Amino acid sequence: MNEVHVSIRLLSGAVTETVCPANWTLAQLREHAAELLAALDTEVTLLQFGNATMDTSGTVGAIADAAKRLELVAIVKWRFADAAEANPNDALVAAAGWGHVESVERLLEWRGGPRA
Repeated sequence: MNEVHVSIRLLSGAVTETVCPANWTLAQLREHAAELLAALDTEVTLLQFGNATMDTSGTVGAIADAAKRLELVAIVKWRFADAAEANPNDALVAAAGWGHVESVERLLEWRGGPRA
């Protein structure tokens, strides 16, 4: 099996290393990265070092270097961030409706913070 060693750097500087099949799609890699980063209720965007955008239609092996290594930057954004800024009550209803308990708790704490 062809494998690629993947290094995922967060904007904080933390690095996570993993190995994945070269025939994985980049969507599969993004899902795997979200699991590795234990990023509940988040959207993960992966970018290749040196590139402002990354073609998401290819495979991991197609964008790896000759040494079968791939260095990526992960941008992790809380799924309800924009909604919470626009209208915290709507964000709370959406999080509850989807059954995202952790985000409901986070929104309740966030709503109570400015008033407390």
